[in-house]
Amino acid sequence: MRPINKKMIRAALCLGILLSVQSAGFPQPVTGTLVNTILLLTAMAVSPYWAVAIGFISPLLGIVRGVVPAAMMPALAFIGLGNMVYLVVFLLTERTGFPRIQVPAVILGASAKYALLWMAANLVLELPGPARAMLGLPQLGTALAGGLLAVLMQQPLSRAGVVSAGIRQPGVKRSTMREEMNSVTGY
Repeated sequence: MRPINKKMIRAALCLGILLSVQSAGFPQPVTGTLVNTILLLTAMAVSPYWAVAIGFISPLLGIVRGVVPAAMMPALAFIGLGNMVYLVVFLLTERTGFPRIQVPAVILGASAKYALLWMAANLVLELPGPARAMLGLPQLGTALAGGLLAVLMQQPLSRAGVVSAGIRQPGVKRSTMREEMNSVTGY
């Protein structure tokens, strides 16, 4: 099986797991924590590009499934952007090559996501009070908890060969988004 087919299958699996978590009817703190865990594990098991795509799909699924209230509709793009910022900051920090950097990477990623969502809710969007509050500290808490859960799960999943070890290897070339898309389309 071509490597890109494996990536697409893994990405579809991660999206399916995310959809089942959002459909399970857990309270928002549990659902948010699991969604953030799935996003980071997708970045580790598949690629950051697929994780970002799933991070933008996630709020849409949340609205459809009723996890995210309808009052949050104007914030959907910012929630997707917050997921992207969370992933990018985590991965850039985590892949510096220093051992034991994952927990600070989670803290930095979660803080960046929180800052973006707080600014969007309080400075850009006109949301009702409860919707504005949902984009504040609850997002920081679920991002921290989800990131820590992903870090705890990474070691056993790495031993099983599901996710990468996470530490950047000198001389190992990482594929670019263009290379991944070309291998999918065949061009």
